[in-house]
Amino acid sequence: MLADSKSHGTLLLLIDALRALVLCVDHGRPLKAPNVGDEQMKCAGAAAKEYLTADAAFVRRATANGVMSVDDTIAQRRLAEDFCKQWAACLVSSITDASSRETALRATFAGRLTNEAKDNG
Repeated sequence: MLADSKSHGTLLLLIDALRALVLCVDHGRPLKAPNVGDEQMKCAGAAAKEYLTADAAFVRRATANGVMSVDDTIAQRRLAEDFCKQWAACLVSSITDASSRETALRATFAGRLTNEAKDNG
């Protein structure tokens, strides 16, 4: 049982961030997760837009060359990892308890990274 309403509120925010794992991003468009505020969605949307713009450059270059270079493949993977980290940070930014925020960040990042791998696999 939770000791007080502050702990209960923190737990609810953590649960909402974990729910975002399931919702994640649909082709670069953040979906509205329960109790994720407009600021978090705006942040996630900006991260997705930046990611899609940068990723498109890799795709254009690979299309022009007929194949993606090893260096571009590595850079594209790093871009995806950075996006997943930024996206996750956006969604958990309203969690005030540092430990809960870190737990939610790790879970959200891992889920987004898994989904990104599936999308590009």
